[in-house]
Amino acid sequence: MKDKKISKRLLVAALAGTMLFSAVMAGCGGDNKTDTGSKTTASSTAESKASEESKDTAESNTSDESSTITEVSTSENTTTTITIKKSSNEDNDTRNNKSKEPEYTIGKTVSSGICGDNVNWILDDKGLLVISGSGEMNDYDHNDNMPPWDNKKNDIKTIIVHNEIYSIGSCAFYEYPNLSGITIPNTIRINDNAFNGCTGLTTVTMSDNSFYGGQLNIGEGAFKRCTGLKSITLPKTMHFIDKYSFYGCTGLTSITIPDSVTNIYNEAFRKCTNLTNITISDNLEHIESDVFDDTGWYESQQDGILYLGNIAYGYKGDKNSVKELVLKNGIKIIAGSAFDDCSNLTSVTIPNGVTTIEQNAFCECRSLTNITIPDSVTNIGRNAFYGCTELTSITIPDSVNEIGYYAFVGCTNLTIHGKSGSRIEYYAKENNIPFVAE
Repeated sequence: MKDKKISKRLLVAALAGTMLFSAVMAGCGGDNKTDTGSKTTASSTAESKASEESKDTAESNTSDESSTITEVSTSENTTTTITIKKSSNEDNDTRNNKSKEPEYTIGKTVSSGICGDNVNWILDDKGLLVISGSGEMNDYDHNDNMPPWDNKKNDIKTIIVHNEIYSIGSCAFYEYPNLSGITIPNTIRINDNAFNGCTGLTTVTMSDNSFYGGQLNIGEGAFKRCTGLKSITLPKTMHFIDKYSFYGCTGLTSITIPDSVTNIYNEAFRKCTNLTNITISDNLEHIESDVFDDTGWYESQQDGILYLGNIAYGYKGDKNSVKELVLKNGIKIIAGSAFDDCSNLTSVTIPNGVTTIEQNAFCECRSLTNITIPDSVTNIGRNAFYGCTELTSITIPDSVNEIGYYAFVGCTNLTIHGKSGSRIEYYAKENNIPFVAE
């Protein structure tokens, strides 16, 4: 039906299985309109009226084997009715509670437009910018391809992003000095440098959108240099933290990494000078280089081997003085660049239970001659032993299923020992490293 506008908040007393519900809702998507000065969640006045009408219809049929959704067109005097099977009240309550958009009051429109194939924006006279619609926002940069609201950047104080927006574009709000608060879904992708340099940003609120699946992804430098940000709660829908994500957030004092996060990439929290309290999950599988360097936590540590949870994080102090490393039992990960450039290091003892030797972990340890890889190790990162020129022999167990690029480049005297016919033998031959079967 041409120009049909249909409410996304139709209340249903009895719904069929999840797949049928999702299919119906996908077919009932529509635009949201808001009159100037009216309070909105995601629907217009007309749509709210339609929702109430549907609620009455649904409630009158709670004992039936099926119920109806009545779709009301706001531009034509017609209705469309879809009959679907009935499901439990618990399912209905879950859908109604989980799918609500954040509430807000929008003032007089100052400017508006399009920022994606099905994504719209509107800015009011109070500095509120609302991103609505569905799908992905366009990516931008801070040089030639500026976002359409950039000429109003100094006026933008608050941003609300609707739940059906899948991404926030790169550099969309790069260095917006007066932006103080944002509300976003907890299943959105925040692309690179989206809020980089927003020094006035103090509040990040994440609305629960996990019912629809998906995950929160924070891109490279997304909140870099947000110096006013003192706290942020990372949701359980988050699986990784990209490099430089919170680099230089000097106001940040504590961070809790949720159990769902498995990877933290280079320098994610570096130069967060007031970050003293770090809670990290045992579920972490990878932590790259310098993630917490130059933080309050790092500076408060004594010289020597640094541990963070079950991670051998690195060595603080004069690395040239280190000749032998004996890592404590119970660790799981040797972090990226943990012991790189320990030029006089000759021997390393790695306890059983370690699963990952990260990128650059022993890079340029030019005096290293003795190291044993325990059977628990499954991953050796790129450049892990790069430039270890004195390393003549290493036994790699068959448990290792991934060896990164250049892991043993520059180990000119190395012979690898391992199981005959194993992936380790294949790796050695592919990289022209002598191999001895054991």
